[in-house]
Amino acid sequence: FFGALADKIWMFRLGACVGYLLPLLNVLDFGEMSISLNPYPLGVSASQPMVDFMQRTLKMRFLYNAYLKSGYCFLIVWFLFIQLTVRNKAAPLFLRFHSSQAILISMLLGVPQQVFFAVLNPWESGLVVQTIMYHAMVSIFLFVVLLVLYCCMCAVTKQTMNLPLVSEAAKMWAGRE
Repeated sequence: FFGALADKIWMFRLGACVGYLLPLLNVLDFGEMSISLNPYPLGVSASQPMVDFMQRTLKMRFLYNAYLKSGYCFLIVWFLFIQLTVRNKAAPLFLRFHSSQAILISMLLGVPQQVFFAVLNPWESGLVVQTIMYHAMVSIFLFVVLLVLYCCMCAVTKQTMNLPLVSEAAKMWAGRE
């Protein structure tokens, strides 16, 4: 049992999953915001059980609070992650591929974040816009959580997936062996 854990390949496979914490931290914003925008008076938001599970059971609340309070320190960690995983040619290709794919997914989540939080201020818009934003945020949240689970499953089994545009860009960024 410990021989397999100490194996370098398994450490690299689990290390490829660590990068997917970046999109999970970004998408928690959508989950928490959709809980506060729930337009239905009865019941809970569709994302609330998953957000509670991620924050309480998986203990991501501490990491999420550090992410929110860090400001520009998180940017330094982000650049270090790029230097140590993606640009490190000594690392295996699947580690560089999954790390670059996680960074690209995290960067792509910045677009709807800016649209929802800067352009369409959820607290100053009307009920119709809030309802549309609620459904869009829940959809993005659930999609990214399922996408990260699928990506981690592929990283552990040492497979590469074919996400449109993202995987192609990750293959170009990670380079060849």
